[in-house]
Amino acid sequence: MPVESEALFNKGAEHQAGKIPQWSVENNSIVESHGDYPAMESLHQVPVGIRFEFLRDLWRQDIGRDSSLTNITKNKYYSQIIELKTPVVPYILKELQVRPGPWFFALRSIIKDDSPKIPNEYIGNFKKMSEVWVEWGKHRGMI
Repeated sequence: MPVESEALFNKGAEHQAGKIPQWSVENNSIVESHGDYPAMESLHQVPVGIRFEFLRDLWRQDIGRDSSLTNITKNKYYSQIIELKTPVVPYILKELQVRPGPWFFALRSIIKDDSPKIPNEYIGNFKKMSEVWVEWGKHRGMI
């Protein structure tokens, strides 16, 4: 768990007793429930890494087995990840290291002119495209 995640998860005696918090979204806030009481955090107060993981998981649930890149990249949670801008890039790159996926549109939307050149023969191969982006991130000290 990233260090910034620990602060959010270390709230309350329930966590210390081994109870896992339950998460949901209400009115643009992440709601963390420990037994009988919720602790609300504005999405803007939650560290970027946690927001990314939370939105990524909601995005995965929402798209299910949809194979349409248009549906996948126009999804509301995917768009909210893009809205996190440059601070989210290292988290997307780390995601690509462990699970290549359709993050290239998001990265290009955030990075714009500094995006790496993807060789034509890699287009459509998420693993190869991920490798190019990960190397790009390593050379810039992002991962």
